[in-house]
Amino acid sequence: MSENTKKMLLALSEDPNLVSEYKQDPKTVMDRFGVPAEHQELIGQGDKEGLQKAAGLDDEMCRLIIF
Repeated sequence: MSENTKKMLLALSEDPNLVSEYKQDPKTVMDRFGVPAEHQELIGQGDKEGLQKAAGLDDEMCRLIIF
């Protein structure tokens, strides 16, 4: 599991300003949190199942990031 991916998702769930920033420029936010390139690619593709497997995340957490 990527702790950085999980930390970013938790921050998104708690900070509406971060959500707005993420919607405008997701790559910058993911880079700031150190989300691995593999996870960034899965997020960009909208591959919820792939992200769940790669990052060890549950369905609820993935909904925060894959709109």
